[in-house]
Amino acid sequence: MSKSWAGFRAWEVSELRRFQRPGEPGSDSDIPEPRGSRTGMGEILSRSLFPEMTRTVTIKVSNRTQDITLDYPRIYLHGGRCSVPSDPEVPPGCSTTCEFSSSSSPGCSGVLSFWAKTCTLVIFFSNPLEDDKSPRELGLELSPHRKVCRLKDLYEEMSGRDPKLVTKDSNFERVALDICQDSIWKTQGPLNVMATMLNARNAVVSVAVRGFK
Repeated sequence: MSKSWAGFRAWEVSELRRFQRPGEPGSDSDIPEPRGSRTGMGEILSRSLFPEMTRTVTIKVSNRTQDITLDYPRIYLHGGRCSVPSDPEVPPGCSTTCEFSSSSSPGCSGVLSFWAKTCTLVIFFSNPLEDDKSPRELGLELSPHRKVCRLKDLYEEMSGRDPKLVTKDSNFERVALDICQDSIWKTQGPLNVMATMLNARNAVVSVAVRGFK
């Protein structure tokens, strides 16, 4: 089912239960996939027969604020696929879990973003297949405005592939994980965010979002 605005066509997203305007966060390739497994039979067999050749990233985002809702989740994957996308909204006191996996090169990497009041929260993750050649990485950015941009461009910046890594108004940090894990802590406007990623083939990222006054 579709609807038009000024000659443009937007598709109804049942996950969000409303129409998406062209260029709006959540539209086009950034539309969250329906919740549930999207794993193909080939990947299931690869996980079963060659577990050492599979990389996964599970991201749990906990909203511990009192009055800020995390919404407009968007996902861009440079490598891998999404088996469980985020809930369309994460109200105060709630949490959501995303799962990503890959059994081919370059591994599992991408970005997950949310709007949070007047800020934008972006989580960068990289769990490479050849982890002996490149480290697992975690990145976190808080911007003081609602970013409307292509997530692919944002990934290129945060992964270091684009030399324009940090813009004037960004609050960004990326770390290569230590032996066990590593963490990043950021504050911007009303938000105080801490992200931790475990260094493992099946990596787990925990993100706690708190209000800051």
